[in-house]
Amino acid sequence: MAQRAEDKTGRLARIGALLLIPLTILIGDFEFRWVQEHAREPIVFWPWFLGSVGLSVALWWGLVSLVKGSRLRWILLPLVVVPLGVLIVASWRFRTLRHYDPAATVVAFLLEEPLYAIELAMAGVSPGWLAALILLPIVWLAAALYSAIDDAEPEAPRRNRRLIAGAAVLSVPLVVWTTWPSVVENPWTPYPTDIRLLKVGEQGVSFYAQGVSSIMMRPAERTEVPPVASEPNDPNEPSERPSVLLILAESVRNDRTQLWGEPGRATTPAMAGFAQRRPDEVFAFQRHTANAAATLASGMGLLLGKHYAAPADVLRSAPVIWQYAQAAEMETFLVSAQPWGWANLTGFYIDHQPPDAFWDAEALGLEVVNDAGGDDLEAADKVVELIGDASAKAEPFFGIFQLNATHFPYHALDDVSWPIEGSVDRYDAAMARSDAAVGKVLDALEEKGRLDSTVVIFVSDHAIELNEAKYRAGHKALRRDEPAMFQGARVSSCEPVYARTPMLMYVPKEWQQRLGVDRGVLAANTGKLSSHVDILPTVLELWSMPPVVEPDGQSLLHPAPDDRLTYCFTASRVPEVRGVAIHAADRYVYLRKNLNRPHAFDVEGLESFESRRMGEPLEARDEALIERACRESSAAREVLGELDEKFGLAGVPCE
Repeated sequence: MAQRAEDKTGRLARIGALLLIPLTILIGDFEFRWVQEHAREPIVFWPWFLGSVGLSVALWWGLVSLVKGSRLRWILLPLVVVPLGVLIVASWRFRTLRHYDPAATVVAFLLEEPLYAIELAMAGVSPGWLAALILLPIVWLAAALYSAIDDAEPEAPRRNRRLIAGAAVLSVPLVVWTTWPSVVENPWTPYPTDIRLLKVGEQGVSFYAQGVSSIMMRPAERTEVPPVASEPNDPNEPSERPSVLLILAESVRNDRTQLWGEPGRATTPAMAGFAQRRPDEVFAFQRHTANAAATLASGMGLLLGKHYAAPADVLRSAPVIWQYAQAAEMETFLVSAQPWGWANLTGFYIDHQPPDAFWDAEALGLEVVNDAGGDDLEAADKVVELIGDASAKAEPFFGIFQLNATHFPYHALDDVSWPIEGSVDRYDAAMARSDAAVGKVLDALEEKGRLDSTVVIFVSDHAIELNEAKYRAGHKALRRDEPAMFQGARVSSCEPVYARTPMLMYVPKEWQQRLGVDRGVLAANTGKLSSHVDILPTVLELWSMPPVVEPDGQSLLHPAPDDRLTYCFTASRVPEVRGVAIHAADRYVYLRKNLNRPHAFDVEGLESFESRRMGEPLEARDEALIERACRESSAAREVLGELDEKFGLAGVPCE
């Protein structure tokens, strides 16, 4: 009798141990989901919660029963329990970074680009997160193994039946995941994703089998910039070079700003007001194009003056723009509301010769508010402080201010005049937050008496697609005729929707006169094509400095040709998704190796860049553009030569 009571108590204890699993999930959900201000769901209805706890215990008890008493439990339970525990912690981390629950698209992204996904997730990870990542699977595994204890080894027939039943149960979801046609849409993103195991497995294997190597993962050895004549320290003596402030925005669309579009709301009042007050000094470029649709790749155009498709050794050796400023003995700083620890950005850009002051989101101690970044307004305070330091020394400076708010899922300004009901509303409010940060910095320049001696350049790394019905009208045709368009989404793309970005230059009248800058030339260039790779040569001309490594762009202080071509390269060196877009005044030609055919688009205005859609087949004029690109751009020549194998670009001299 006592033995039976003891056995019953042991069975109840083992079942009770399984309660630890839903209990730990409840604690984590309360901490990372329900208490966050962005959580959309209230705490669950308690009867539902109790039912889900019961279901959880039943499922775990069923799993444990399959291997109970078997030696295989020491292998099978860790194989199931540890990955599930890690996924739960990862979902909490995702919720903290993104402010919504992960969907199947996130799992597909992790499987397709694991290194990039893991680096992004680990940005700014605290010891608490690491402890949760380690302890939760350990607690779960201990509970499962304790519950799987059997006082007696089961007989062979009984054990075999359990294993057969377990294999059958586990095979059902595996078969479904492998074969079931499932294109999943996340309502908060515009990127539907095929999550079949065979599909993501095929992509992952093909990517890595083809020798994927990220140039961002390797530390760079930059070419030194020879020093130039020293600047006078006497505040009464005029400087030989203007200060330059480069503001790098994130994922900004022209049509959602007041200077480049008509959003119907005050998304950028600070910049619009600044341009209105200084009409002869502000130049808003209406046809600016990104050289890539991902920050890692477009940053090379902005900071190195080189296309991502340039040889890797060139990208790892070309001087960064602040090295030129340091050679001219200017104060330099970089302030970013984003973390630079992921993808080895610091190793690639910073470590060889850092700016005099470097503050990213982690160094600033910013709270994670959006993806892995912090508040633009808080980062702007550091920029204001550094401008004050340079002003106190009466020295010219070169500074970079990188914004974050418009990075998905958008960090909205609280007191906007419109209700935030959809993704466009939230994006516009995030644009207003970035604009407020820019306004704070411009006000500081004026208060410190530095505005009339500082050239300000505002540019976005790339554009973004917004997730509303009018922007998704072409998705059905794309899924049917070009499903590869959705592979890798924006980062592996150069579709028109991602390529057109805003760019503004403020050149004070004093420096227009001193440098002999023709205002008419600058004004005319605002209506012509320009590119990210033009920024470095433009700044170098402002400083009267020659480039050490020839940039891929041209100075915007000289007349731009009416028939100029600019380029956008897919942000991947994987042969399967290598591609290039050729942007002409009235035509946009996009080729990528895994597409069924090249796509050409008529350029008629901003509406040509609002959404994703099918392009037209190539015409004779498009083939002429490809031929020109092969002649004029070494980077385009290399990529088009690879694409010739797929599309048979007959007569195009890209060999």
